[in-house]
Amino acid sequence: MSEMILNGRRGFLRGLVTRPLIGGGVALIGAPSAVAEPVTPALIDAYDRFLAAERNLLREEMPAREMVRPRRPPNRSDDEEAYSRWARETVAAHAAFVQAHEARWAVTRAMPVFRLPASPRAALVLSAVGCDWRA
Repeated sequence: MSEMILNGRRGFLRGLVTRPLIGGGVALIGAPSAVAEPVTPALIDAYDRFLAAERNLLREEMPAREMVRPRRPPNRSDDEEAYSRWARETVAAHAAFVQAHEARWAVTRAMPVFRLPASPRAALVLSAVGCDWRA
């Protein structure tokens, strides 16, 4: 009896959501941040694999980036001043890179979605993109 009522309710709600409504439709209010799913090692592993694959696919779509390669150092015994200048420029370039990276990371960490740990979002993200992580 209760199964019939449950299926009846689900059928009613499914039908309600799929019907066009006068003046609009059914929409979620707010942004979901997690689902009622336990965080397990299998879930975290699936999420990690998904994120790695997504990152690789995204990089395939991006235009190639110029690789920043440090200039080769001059021969130290030939010109001590040129070698010192090269060393200072190399250290300064690295410091600028680190500072820019830290600034980008601070902006990312300030986003509301990243204020909480990633693990509670794993099931939500995987479900939203249609990834069957339980398989």
